[in-house]
Amino acid sequence: NMAYSAALNEEILRAGDAGMLFVVAAGNNFSNNDLSPNYPSSFNTYNMVSVAATDQSDNKAYFSDYGAASVHLGAPGVNIYSTTRNNTYTLYNGTSMACPYVAGGAALMLAANGSLTCEQLKMGLLKTVDPLASLAGLTVTGGRLNLNKAVHWAQSPEDFSLSLSAARLTAKQGETADLSVSVQSLNGYA
Repeated sequence: NMAYSAALNEEILRAGDAGMLFVVAAGNNFSNNDLSPNYPSSFNTYNMVSVAATDQSDNKAYFSDYGAASVHLGAPGVNIYSTTRNNTYTLYNGTSMACPYVAGGAALMLAANGSLTCEQLKMGLLKTVDPLASLAGLTVTGGRLNLNKAVHWAQSPEDFSLSLSAARLTAKQGETADLSVSVQSLNGYA
């Protein structure tokens, strides 16, 4: 674990201003990062994606850190083949093994649509997860990375998002209700 660093937080934001998505490992301490921050994964920046590890059964890996507000999604992180010295391969576990799946997913999204911003990359990665009961309430999305959905989303990103709110959700016949509609521009939509 690393202590909070304002300088590192600023550099991550500077990377975002240059169009870079910052993908980080949530940590391997079976800890709730919402309660016990783990840096750099606990920085709350617009251009960061924090990744938990999942196993072959789509469960959160027993060691993986989590956080309903601070860890964004899961990706495979158990028994991952990695290259090692002397032209060999070794199986490793860890959220650091899960991060390359998400970073690679972002690269594939950019290959499909090179005009995506880092905000759009993050949105596309998070909107296209496969929801998992094992991650519900433990990550922001409650889901695991789905590369196929992410790349398809990148080919036709949304132009805007629409949200609706009301003081009350039901009205009887003849009554009026006040609704608030919010439209957020995405992908250069005006």
